[in-house]
Amino acid sequence: MKTVIYIEITDQLTFNFNKTLLKKIKNLHPSVVTFDFDNLSEPSIVDYAISLVDQCNHVAIILQNSISKKSGNVMRFLDYLCDQDDKNKMLIFLGENEHLSPISKLAVGDQLFENISEKEQEDALNRFLKNGHFYQAG
Repeated sequence: MKTVIYIEITDQLTFNFNKTLLKKIKNLHPSVVTFDFDNLSEPSIVDYAISLVDQCNHVAIILQNSISKKSGNVMRFLDYLCDQDDKNKMLIFLGENEHLSPISKLAVGDQLFENISEKEQEDALNRFLKNGHFYQAG
């Protein structure tokens, strides 16, 4: 099973459930499980994201950051992801965050894409999901 999880880090509660990139991925890869949450989500929502990681062999994360502080929920998720060595993982990090950037690198190694364009995001995700193996960054 494959999943794409979109995480938004923000300082204000938003109700934007329309993630265009997730819709595009779902249209191209109907069997892929998509999910999104933010740093203000209840712990049970993060628990669900962790359970998705447990069930999937291929895990793609999109981390959209607009603030520069730590987020307990997101840190807990990324810490868990770091321990999942048996998973094929990639992470697209959008924005800057001195707290999350190092752990993002630990979580996915060389499968970290930082501040790439929307087209590059789509291409990287499509290749990762289609080929069932790592998409080499750079």
